[in-house]
Amino acid sequence: MSKKSMMLQFCSLFNAQRVSLPRKIAFPVFLQNVGYSKQTIEEKLGYVPRPKRPLTPYLRYIAQVREQLKQENPGFRSAEIIKMAAKKWELIEPNLKIKLEDEYKKEHQVYMRQKIEYNKNVTPHQKEDIKLYRANLEEMRVKRDLKKQMRELGKPKRPSSSFITFMMEKEAEHRGNMTFKEWQYAASRLWSNLDQSEKDKFLQRVKDENVAYSKELSAWEEKMIRLGHLNLVRSKSLIQQPNEKTYFAKSRPRKST
Repeated sequence: MSKKSMMLQFCSLFNAQRVSLPRKIAFPVFLQNVGYSKQTIEEKLGYVPRPKRPLTPYLRYIAQVREQLKQENPGFRSAEIIKMAAKKWELIEPNLKIKLEDEYKKEHQVYMRQKIEYNKNVTPHQKEDIKLYRANLEEMRVKRDLKKQMRELGKPKRPSSSFITFMMEKEAEHRGNMTFKEWQYAASRLWSNLDQSEKDKFLQRVKDENVAYSKELSAWEEKMIRLGHLNLVRSKSLIQQPNEKTYFAKSRPRKST
């Protein structure tokens, strides 16, 4: 299997129903990560990378003063550093600003030529691969944001299975220097050989925990519905809205003639 196929297959595992999520960020991500380079989608798929758009004069200046401000203000958060850099930009010397603008114009001309050449050579198949990969990355981001939001809003945690509960309880006694994989295999053998009466204790405990979890989850979802966080609630838990036939008053009886 090619590297490109593996990457696309990996991303496809995260496909799910799309959910719109508000993403509140104090400052745009590109301002918080000025100077941070990472592999592009094209490079991950083994394709020729598309030309990189040059930084605007403002972002170029931010990149130049950011590290100095971080050293002068240790312990400050990135958002605070960006605010300080933005204030310095407002007081920038005209000559330096003109210099940055000239550099940007030259680099932008080069970028436009490279972009035209790139668009000539990229194939429809490559475009589709890139589009699919980008969509799956966004899907993964949405799922991460959902999980984070659920944790922050106190969603109950699903209980572990009977075997995992047994494995965790017996770890201190039996694992020793085994790797996790080795311990997992050893624990499965211990679980298989466990007396049924002992195994039933774990099964019953987890059953009771799942009953309590279901009640806690239902209460939490009701709270989320009241707060308007419908995107965090299972579809089957949403209150069904009355349809047109039941919502509106029945038609008036016909007048007798």
